[in-house]
Amino acid sequence: MEDQTKNGNNGAQEVKKPSLLSQVLPYLFTAAILIWVFTGLSSNVVDERHRLSRAKWSELEHRGIRSGSIEVRSADGEVIYCQAGQEPGQQEAPGICPEGGDYELRAETEDRAAAIRLAVGSKIEDGTSVSVNYVKKVKMADIAAMVRAADLSYFLPLMIIHCLVFFLADVFSFGLAYKWFNVPDLKVKEMMEVRGAPYVIQVGLATLAEVLFPLYMWRVKKVPITETVSSNLWTIILDMSAVMSAITAAVIYNLYVDNLVPAIGQEWLWGCAVFWAVFIAGLIFWLSPLQERVAAWIALDREAGQEKNGLKQGVGGALQLLHTFSQAQWHHALWVYFIRLALLISGIVSNYTALLAVGVEPPPALAFISIPIIIMSIFLPIGVGGYGGPQLVAWFLLVKMGEAGTAEQVVTYSLLWSTGFLVGRALIGLVFIRGFWKRCFPEGFRL
Repeated sequence: MEDQTKNGNNGAQEVKKPSLLSQVLPYLFTAAILIWVFTGLSSNVVDERHRLSRAKWSELEHRGIRSGSIEVRSADGEVIYCQAGQEPGQQEAPGICPEGGDYELRAETEDRAAAIRLAVGSKIEDGTSVSVNYVKKVKMADIAAMVRAADLSYFLPLMIIHCLVFFLADVFSFGLAYKWFNVPDLKVKEMMEVRGAPYVIQVGLATLAEVLFPLYMWRVKKVPITETVSSNLWTIILDMSAVMSAITAAVIYNLYVDNLVPAIGQEWLWGCAVFWAVFIAGLIFWLSPLQERVAAWIALDREAGQEKNGLKQGVGGALQLLHTFSQAQWHHALWVYFIRLALLISGIVSNYTALLAVGVEPPPALAFISIPIIIMSIFLPIGVGGYGGPQLVAWFLLVKMGEAGTAEQVVTYSLLWSTGFLVGRALIGLVFIRGFWKRCFPEGFRL
């Protein structure tokens, strides 16, 4: 076989230089994701007031309204009205639904905005004031205008700090879990790479980013995918316990100390109680002598899995999803809990500062309940890059439930914070994406 390497004068082996395309590919991929996020995939919640008439169309103030997003309510918000042409059962909440509907919707065209008016046969009196909620597309110009109008003197430095805290918390919780339970010789630099690089994918495709963590550990460190997923699940549960600590404290404060948010009632406390009952029961089980017995079963299952070939060996058995739970000790859990709690505090501070920047000052109890939920919604498949779903969640929790600020203020806050978080994560990811890509996809770096 012909030697594919050349020897220099000093006898050292010369490595073939990768092609230019191979080197820039991860950056092109990153740029494509960011362009995708910022081109028509963001959304905003609008809350307007209109007086309905049968004789005249009332135009909605914004363009780019998403199909099927219109919701018309009574001025007090208690009754949901029906759109003409809706099938029975389409309304999620009871409303006045005469035959033919309560209002008509005129679709938007290039030369005119969408509009509504009373439908023939509607029981709503002519001239009645209604609340119209809908979702519209947000352009970069809209975000830029919101940013210019906000007071960023405190927000920007705290947002930069939060992005760094987010990255370090990721490294020293998820990354350390990989080191403790999957790869004992994993270096800090590589922990930073495996956790930081997928941020550039996470800003647009959160679900895909979650796949990249175990993929890297499998391809580079030969760790079965189920074992890495086990470490991720273990860390996520501890992260949820940190979030629930803040929410539970806020619910108790709101119920028994200062009831500033009446919408947060006893059902919230029952929800918290159920979580803690399940969490504490699991903690007691995994720190009991039964843990050693389960660990032995998992070890036997792992040995059996090593005898398999190909993908079956790489994936590992389903029992390996409990691998980390069977190995973790109380000091591991305590470390990760406090790391994630520190991250939560940083997130609450940066979000609260963003709220103040747009003129909203929610009660502390509402902030400690709503902000953690809004942050978590960024990583769920209900939006793209922190746009869409989080604005809906923020609007519902802060405006509809907590009556803190207007819809425009709260959505501006959410877009402002999401944009800062997106840019911060993207910059961190860019630092590590090339090394991650080269290790995980080495075939892409060959001619």
